[in-house]
Amino acid sequence: MDNEVLKDPVWQDLRVRMESGEFVSSEVSAFIAGFTVAEFVDEAQKRRIPAAPVSTVAGLASNVHLNAREYFQEVESDSAGRYTLPGPPGRFSETPWRIARPAPRLGEHTDEVLAEAKASIPAARAGPTRSGASSAPFDGIRITDLTRVWVGPYGTRQLADFGAEVIKIESSLFDATSRIAGILPMHPELNRNKLSITVDLHHKDGQDLVKRLVATSDVVAENYAPGALKRWGLDYDSLRQVKEDIVYISMPGWGSTGPFSHHVLFGLQAQTASGVTHLWGHPDSPPSLRCGIYYADFFVGAQCGLMLETALYHRKLTGQGQLIEVSQVEAQANALGIPLLDHFVNGVDTQPEGNARSYAGPHGVYPCKGVDAWCTIACSTEEEWGSLVGALTPPMGQAPEWTGDPRFATLPARVENREALDTALSEWTSNLTPKQVMTMLQRHGVPASAVQTTEDVYFDGHLRGRGYVVDIQHPETQWGQLGHATFGAQLSETPGQIRLGAPALGQDNDYVLGELLEMEESEVARLREDGVLA
Repeated sequence: MDNEVLKDPVWQDLRVRMESGEFVSSEVSAFIAGFTVAEFVDEAQKRRIPAAPVSTVAGLASNVHLNAREYFQEVESDSAGRYTLPGPPGRFSETPWRIARPAPRLGEHTDEVLAEAKASIPAARAGPTRSGASSAPFDGIRITDLTRVWVGPYGTRQLADFGAEVIKIESSLFDATSRIAGILPMHPELNRNKLSITVDLHHKDGQDLVKRLVATSDVVAENYAPGALKRWGLDYDSLRQVKEDIVYISMPGWGSTGPFSHHVLFGLQAQTASGVTHLWGHPDSPPSLRCGIYYADFFVGAQCGLMLETALYHRKLTGQGQLIEVSQVEAQANALGIPLLDHFVNGVDTQPEGNARSYAGPHGVYPCKGVDAWCTIACSTEEEWGSLVGALTPPMGQAPEWTGDPRFATLPARVENREALDTALSEWTSNLTPKQVMTMLQRHGVPASAVQTTEDVYFDGHLRGRGYVVDIQHPETQWGQLGHATFGAQLSETPGQIRLGAPALGQDNDYVLGELLEMEESEVARLREDGVLA
């Protein structure tokens, strides 16, 4: 940029840049405005700066990289002909994902299923037996975790929460930013239930140490830039020589092949490149105000956990390990099936709709009594609309006059006149608090919810009553005790558990090296003296 103000050394501090984010953004925006999108992405990537275009649906469909990787899949249906769908969220080397058949027509397979059922009625199965002591489903599974920052750690945590022993490979030399200590509670949230050892992978001895750990592991997970671990002999082809049945998951942003394979990106760039950022907003809002959360990190990370479980299940059945490659852009694009289908079939380039939907009215977020207080209401059937009118009708009184307006008489009419409907409904909600609106409407069977802040969620009586939030002590003093969300799914026989707070950097060196790898104290001392355990 050659910006004299930003050359000041004070801007090297991330905290300073965050505290002055508006000023920094204005300076950077003025500089970027001098480039086309393609020019800036190209120049940024030459300097290893994470950058990606904000794709529309049409732009995603014509993306040269995705098409070079043959990402999109063609499907043929008797009724709909040939059409195109997004491809897999991840690529399995031994058990590749495939679309076996198109979506079925209503009742298409009734005769086939009934005929098969009549020909061979299976014997009744015995119900499950209860052992009394539940075990975690991934007890005995060990993961060598080379993931950093967000998406990878969230993926491996899915298994750690359900019993896997996840050993996080870190280094005080280059992993400080991965923890973002003192800024965000990201590290303790993403790395609970894990162990930590410090290894400088630039050392040959450090690389050999990881290989010794891999030899005792079931899974290796990494989200380094493409090619980085290959230089150290820690890629899949190298490590399967160490452990033939290893399950190895890699998370290159754009994938390991194709014209953008050398690009670096994080979750923010994955969701912009995939079309999510463009769609996630109001029609008149600038892209900078859309999708204000790092949605891709959680979405793709959760899929990585599911894909690991799938590969481990296959290995249990066959003894066969494999490589899983998860392009973060492709995994995110996999969720855009409906707008992509609309584009490929009908030529539509879907635009952001805000809170409006073509199948519901009302459908939106409505102001309530209080400071920045809101509730959501959605009616997609005539029955729900009738219940809403009933909720607005006082006992022994009359429904508000506007509810009888011909413009709101049918669902298509309410959708067409949504602005007038929203204005009228807002006059009612603005006299009540969000929870009053939610409670009154829910009693009548109307889908409605208070818009909650994170503090509201943390103290939510319903979630607390279900034991959803638990307090966990973390070894690092700056975190201490923190409240954590547990699990959205409750398994009756193998419940997950937050057993450990996130580890301090290298706190498990002695356990992993001494007990698991049975290394002599003299060897550990030499590695420490040589800076390998830094």
